[in-house]
Amino acid sequence: MTHEEREKKKKKKKKDLINDKKIHEALQMANTKDVGQLFRMGILFQGKEMYGIAEKIFNRIVQLVPEQEDAWFCKGVALGHLENYSEAVMCFDRALTINPHNIHVWYSKGIALGGLERHDEEIACYDKALEIDPTFLEPWYNKGVTLAILGKHDEALHCFDIILKIDPTDADTWYDRGVTLGALGKHDEAIECYDMALAITPDDAEIWSSKGFALTVLKRDEESLACYDKALKINPRYSEVWSNKGLSLGNLGKYEEEVACYDKALEIDPHFIGAWYNKGGALGRLEKYDEALNCYDKALALHPQAADIWFNKGVVLGIIGKHEEALHCFDRVLELNPHFDKAWSSKGSALGNLGKYEEEIACYDKALEMNPSSAVAWYNKGVALESLGKVEEAHPCYDMALKLDPGLHEREGRREV
Repeated sequence: MTHEEREKKKKKKKKDLINDKKIHEALQMANTKDVGQLFRMGILFQGKEMYGIAEKIFNRIVQLVPEQEDAWFCKGVALGHLENYSEAVMCFDRALTINPHNIHVWYSKGIALGGLERHDEEIACYDKALEIDPTFLEPWYNKGVTLAILGKHDEALHCFDIILKIDPTDADTWYDRGVTLGALGKHDEAIECYDMALAITPDDAEIWSSKGFALTVLKRDEESLACYDKALKINPRYSEVWSNKGLSLGNLGKYEEEVACYDKALEIDPHFIGAWYNKGGALGRLEKYDEALNCYDKALALHPQAADIWFNKGVVLGIIGKHEEALHCFDRVLELNPHFDKAWSSKGSALGNLGKYEEEIACYDKALEMNPSSAVAWYNKGVALESLGKVEEAHPCYDMALKLDPGLHEREGRREV
């Protein structure tokens, strides 16, 4: 057998071993002083997403050749895939001391810093990459996504617009531009972006879902349902879409169908807090109060710090006359968020139903301090004052309530929750 035949057989054997995942045997066959051979093996393992062993191979290379820039870079990439971001950053820094103009290292360092949630430093790395090559689209994209995470939506849009000027067929960028516009409340413009993305990738369930949600926000519920159905045809186990479909059905007054959608979402993901919460709301509208309370309890078991869920539970308890329990819920809400004006108002209502009128009025005063336009708080304060025999003081409260909501006169004498 010739030397070439032996080498060819060794290489074939290595590939077979990799396919069989007999990693240690493959490594033993490698000539640890042959940097080129090690590098090829490292790239092969990296390509097969075997990042742990790839990192070990690149580590051997940098031990043999400490100034091997590409090995430091590849080691950093492997560590990044292993979510060992701190060590990845160290590797990228080492590569940059060798060559500070490597655009891919700056970009990858940014990704690793993003994994550490060091977003300002992350953006600085993308900016360094873009100084070297302003047409390198990936840093523009990641910079845009990170700026959106930081709530800097206008700056994020600027990044996405630069990408789309260079490549108007980038569906991901159209999608993220739509999401960013949605965060700014520009839902009509967001829908235009989703339509552009769908023209490029019509089978993307996430884009159909986001378009549907924008339509839900705009109360275009029939159109939103068509989008959700498209998404579910692509991915029937998309729990978020089932939940959002429920919201649109609820907006159309189809509460039984709404509940069925939340049930589908929870069948897929029993820990979906939003679906438990929304199901509770739908059951409340159907006057199935015990079932609604059960849903809120399920949601609170998963997220006990959710003020909105405590609030809705308190409202339902008030409706069924359990005012002491309702009071406990509103107190919990106000521990979590002392500036929740509706909780102050609802706490007042619970106290009033327990005959504690002075405390009731104090709660309405707190609510009105935060939201002077709350017709319910003005109205209920009038009821409480009248209960204390302070009829003259009650009249201005009723007047203010009726000015804010003329329909309140039809509910005279009842406390509003």
